[in-house]
Amino acid sequence: GYIVNKCLNITFDKSISISLGANIDEYLNNYKEITCVDLVPFTEEKYLELIKIGKIIKIYDHHLSNEWVKKYPNVVLDISKCGAKVYFDSIKKDYKNEYLENYLDIVSDFDTWNTKTKYFELSVSYDRVFKGLSKTGTQITELDKNNGYSDYINLILDKFEKKIRDTTEIERDIIDKARVRERKEFTYVKHNIKFGNDSNNNKYGYISMVVFSDYVIHKILELFDDIKYIIICRRGTISVRSLNFDITTLKYINGHKFAGGARLPKSEIDKILSGELKL
Repeated sequence: GYIVNKCLNITFDKSISISLGANIDEYLNNYKEITCVDLVPFTEEKYLELIKIGKIIKIYDHHLSNEWVKKYPNVVLDISKCGAKVYFDSIKKDYKNEYLENYLDIVSDFDTWNTKTKYFELSVSYDRVFKGLSKTGTQITELDKNNGYSDYINLILDKFEKKIRDTTEIERDIIDKARVRERKEFTYVKHNIKFGNDSNNNKYGYISMVVFSDYVIHKILELFDDIKYIIICRRGTISVRSLNFDITTLKYINGHKFAGGARLPKSEIDKILSGELKL
């Protein structure tokens, strides 16, 4: 969403990127109009509280778990595309930017984990560059300040301006390094993944990792093609990935049809890793 705004010269008083579960009360309290792209950072109860005190809230989202927002005005929810594309498609009649539209098609394939499209491999490369340049490690990032996102954003905007469609030398270097890490990670996951059957007798894999590459998990799912999904356990969260199984049917899981997750206490995550807790 921020790249859309920067590219189209749309300005807000404050732009932030947040992680799920971050406390953003300060921002909700200090601004009358709030636009949410790709994430609904509050419950329906909180939304109604904000509306009651006069806040104007616009939502552009694509998560199945946020279907409650469809009952309210100023909302666009479309699970077929990424949040940024939902946002851009809703406002593009007033703007024209073919390169941005193409970029968002690529991002959308990765974000919705649409692995069968022509853009998926290219979207993986964009993700490698994004992660290589935008490491912040914070729950809330104020995007208008100098931070880890700025290099990636400036690189993308520079490519828009110069109409560069090929990867640059900087990007190729980051991608090459990412591939080295991915090969090591693939070997680690391949030899350490464990398997179980859930309450519906679906076979799944599970592993504990601090960080992981979505692309590696994709390749592991292709390797072990008899499993429906993989659970990646981290401190306080689990992530779930699948190639063709609707993970939103699983207990706890929010997000997309093939990629989602949940925040869980350590005791519950330990039970997943021991095989005691099934989703």
